Amino acid sequence: MKKITIFTFLIATSLSFSQVISSGEIILEAGRSVQFDVNTTTNIVTMTMKFPENTWLGVGISPDIALGQDMGDQDDDAIIGLATGIEDRNMNAGTGLPPVDTNDWSVTSNTVAAGERTIIGIRARDTGSFEDFVFPNTEVSFPMIYAKGGATFGYHGFGNYGMAMATLATLSTPEFEAISKLSIFPNPSSNVMNITIPTLIDEGLKMEVFDVLGKRIHTQQLTDLSSKVNISEWNSGLYLVRLSSSNQDISLTKRFVKL
Repeated sequence: MKKITIFTFLIATSLSFSQVISSGEIILEAGRSVQFDVNTTTNIVTMTMKFPENTWLGVGISPDIALGQDMGDQDDDAIIGLATGIEDRNMNAGTGLPPVDTNDWSVTSNTVAAGERTIIGIRARDTGSFEDFVFPNTEVSFPMIYAKGGATFGYHGFGNYGMAMATLATLSTPEFEAISKLSIFPNPSSNVMNITIPTLIDEGLKMEVFDVLGKRIHTQQLTDLSSKVNISEWNSGLYLVRLSSSNQDISLTKRFVKL
């Protein structure tokens, strides 16, 4: 009964969007930027940092940072991006290097192109630790500070710091609306299932196929606009084909019949 209930739910919710609020790319200074995307459904934050290769970039965020402030306070959350990934630190009172705390960031990508490093990391919106900033889950603005340095993390030096404002706003969903025009043909079919979508997001889409009991019988990553699946060995009956993005911003489900 439980599996059938899950199947019924999947049919009822053929298309759902998670709510994402984003700061957009915040240009801290030429060649250095940070972006925060908060998924208010999954409560996952995605951070994207861009800065020159062989340097480091740090941002400090706290509800106590005052507009115009350019130095951190004790217990402000400090997030450091460098060649090895992300370091989660906590500001001291006064001067000195912020000590390392429990690293709640998971690096999903760390790449270099044309001398620019791009690091993408994810963590819970609220980690439950007083040392970590609780990201808002509503459209709001908050100030933050930043600093930069050479290849090894250390004192930033005079003038290598500043302040910026982050403004979270709801993301538009034009490419998601395009993906909703997913086509599966022929339907029904006995040997092959063709799938076409008008657009792809950067990381591609995950496709999962479920039978009437909710059992997943096929999974693959869609990285092309047209894909073909051999279904000749599947049992006859009704199936659900679900497409989803890596962070679950979109979940699209359509029905398919195997003859």
